[in-house]
Amino acid sequence: MLAVLDNAVQNYCGPAGRPRAEAEHWLAARNSHSPFSFKTICEVLGLDPDAAQRAIRGFRERMPPRAQKRRMRPNSRSRARPSRVNPSWRA
Repeated sequence: MLAVLDNAVQNYCGPAGRPRAEAEHWLAARNSHSPFSFKTICEVLGLDPDAAQRAIRGFRERMPPRAQKRRMRPNSRSRARPSRVNPSWRA
């Protein structure tokens, strides 16, 4: 259950998109019928759901704006090919 909560917080604080929207919806849902609802998980972990929700929202508000992510390794197709020595230069 802790892993589910951790994943939701990471998605909620992540870049805009479907995972973030789903995490926002999951955090805002007030039903406790599901064993993996936000409220149920907080109660099992000994957390106050309202306080946890406020803390998570506050954490995202205090985060600095994300810089655009750069690829760690450029796409191999877009890399410049190594220059080849012109065979006519050889004597």
